[in-house]
Parts: sequence; C-alpha cells; structure tokens
Amino acid sequence: MLITAEFEKATGGKLAQLDPSVDILNPLLVKELFERIAVNDLPFLMMGNDLLFPTSPVDLIQTKIAVPPICIRPSVVSEVKAGT
Repeated sequence: MLITAEFEKATGGKLAQLDPSVDILNPLLVKELFERIAVNDLPFLMMGNDLLFPTSPVDLIQTKIAVPPICIRPSVVSEVKAGT
C-alpha cells in the first residue's frame, strides 16, 4: 500500500519496531470520534454556543464540496470526442 510505503520511508525502515496498537486514522473514524465528544467537554476545547467558534468538533471536518452549476462552469474544448 502507498500509505504504508510512505510511512516506512518516514520512519527510516523501522515500521516493524513501532507499537502495533497505533492505528492510522481515516476521516470517517475521526468524524466518529469527534461525534462522541460530550457537550460538557466543549468548553475545554473552547467551543460552544459562540458564533465566532464552531459549535462542535464535527464542524471542523469538511463533509460537502461546493460545485458550481453546469450553466456557469467553463466549457472545455476537446479534439478527441465531442461532449467529453
């Protein structure tokens, strides 16, 4: 896997010597962990009902990407095939 190869390179070939209980986090796992944070703990993270700061750690993860409608997207001319 590419991630394992990059991690192996970053650790200087000592991947096997690392603690096996360490997990590589993926975005879905991080989102799930952020959702589990109790509301009572939010002031410790400097989050809450203030408009200047996110109200929850989950709000820090981007889950949607804005895409402009087709009518305002720039058209690309392709010589290979029309309509691609």
